[in-house]
Amino acid sequence: MVSLMQKLCLKPQDPLRRQLLVSFGSSAFLTLAFVVALASITVHSAGHAVKERSNEVMRDQVVRNIVTSTRNLADQFTAYLLTLDGTVQLMAEFARDRIVGYGEEGWDDDRYVPFFDIESQTNKYPLRSPPLPLDWQINPNIVSENAWEHLQERTPLNPEGRLTSQSSSFAMQGTCDPNITDSNHFNYYPNCTDENNNILTGGKVQPVSTAKAIYDKAGDLNVFLKPLFESQRDAYFLGIYFHNAGAGATLTYPGVSRGGYLETYESGGCDWMRNTNPYTKRPFGTDEEIGRCHMQGTVVSEREFNPMEEIWCQEMALHPEKVVKYGPYTRANSGNFRLMSAGTGIFDRK
Repeated sequence: MVSLMQKLCLKPQDPLRRQLLVSFGSSAFLTLAFVVALASITVHSAGHAVKERSNEVMRDQVVRNIVTSTRNLADQFTAYLLTLDGTVQLMAEFARDRIVGYGEEGWDDDRYVPFFDIESQTNKYPLRSPPLPLDWQINPNIVSENAWEHLQERTPLNPEGRLTSQSSSFAMQGTCDPNITDSNHFNYYPNCTDENNNILTGGKVQPVSTAKAIYDKAGDLNVFLKPLFESQRDAYFLGIYFHNAGAGATLTYPGVSRGGYLETYESGGCDWMRNTNPYTKRPFGTDEEIGRCHMQGTVVSEREFNPMEEIWCQEMALHPEKVVKYGPYTRANSGNFRLMSAGTGIFDRK
């Protein structure tokens, strides 16, 4: 140690002042260097710890925010779906009360409706509404200038000049305007005559005896659809779709004038009707009723629309007592919009 000190600072040849400065200066420098190094290491370690802790706190905060946001979104979406489910269930109850005993003897004269009339001493539905216009008979009252008033957020979906808020519309396969002979008109349907619109016979394309009673009863359901439509602002259309002995029929609000020869859809077929109805223990449809549908994959004019051929309709019928959401999907006439359907299969309570 002495030898080292002599080499560094205790050199006899140097003046005492120089030796003192070198010895005390060296010790001060080494002490400061040690303190600085120790401080640097401490600061680095502390900074790393703070960084790790900050990352941990940030991750926890992000997770909490995601969980909270997801929960809030789930709560809002659940509330929306519950409202949507409620709308569907209300429509189902209205339809069940009006279309009771479908296919049974006497169903067409309201024998089974759950309302007893004291005066006549018979079952009688309490509403008597005027008959609905066929889809091509509506008077469109929704145009771009007043679309927001009628449709609110649904305005971009408005098919200009083809909707009415005054009533629902009714359609069955082949209904058409016999006065339109221009093949370029959106409502054109070839070889259209008054026979196509004969409700008594069920029309010309797929005549069935059930159409008249369904048409008469559908008018009484019209009064319920407008307030439900206005309360469910994301709904583009509200509809009740009838089996109608396999030929199909539709009640739609707002009333809409269908496309014609130039507008088409692809049929999903009706083979699903061969499945067993859990309530009747029989197939959903007979071979004759299935034969009134277009084969799967067939491109069909909107004028021959049969809701039984829609995949969403099949899903709802095959899962009764559940509100089924189907989609998103596109239709040839839906433009850039993707659609979603929500509904339930409706069967008699009995």
